[in-house]
Amino acid sequence: MGVTNLIGAGPVAKFGRNAGCVTGDAIQDESNAMLIRTAEGAIELVSGSTADDSPSGTGALTVKVWGCDANWNPIEEIVVMNGQTAVDLVKDYMYIYRAKVLTTGTGNVNAGAITIRLDSAGATLAMITALYGQTQKAMMPIFSGCKYDVRKFRFDGVRVGTLTGEIALVEYAESGSTRVIHSVSFGNSNHYTVEWDKGHKMVYEKSLLYIMAMNMSGTGFITASFDGDMIRYADPD
Repeated sequence: MGVTNLIGAGPVAKFGRNAGCVTGDAIQDESNAMLIRTAEGAIELVSGSTADDSPSGTGALTVKVWGCDANWNPIEEIVVMNGQTAVDLVKDYMYIYRAKVLTTGTGNVNAGAITIRLDSAGATLAMITALYGQTQKAMMPIFSGCKYDVRKFRFDGVRVGTLTGEIALVEYAESGSTRVIHSVSFGNSNHYTVEWDKGHKMVYEKSLLYIMAMNMSGTGFITASFDGDMIRYADPD
């Protein structure tokens, strides 16, 4: 996933995975529905299973977190890990859309699953699966003063038993409305890619763009992604 600078203008590609996807889940490592928020709040970060994700361990030493505040402005910071002891982030966030391990010990990757959650062991906003090094979360807030031109939507489903359902690219707007931008039905193991011309699928500021599963008949391992361009209103298209 890339954002070219702090204010968010440039190419953005978001990839997600859900190893036990069921109906209503978003395509993200935390394997649950998208947490819709209307306010920012205090956030903490913790390794759920090992002390190795700490300055004295072999796993993650520091993690960079990207998100937005309640005004849909992009914010970010670097956090020093402390194993299974939660570390408070300095800034308050409404959404977390990416986190990545920056530095490690001799293990070269995070040893345990790293959870980014509301303060005091609250709801999970993002997760780095053990040994993955970064979030796998098909979600992106559309920043204030920006619009997002969706150019590509991909899906890959792996059968667990007999799996059928629908995968959807969804927009949640600040007003509280939700719309399905594009969806596709699938059966068992499917692969699907659709591309759009410039300007054909536009999502506007202060919206949340994400991928979710609907009408699932079972449980499956699903990966999906979307690509596009974050464009400032002040810049020419």
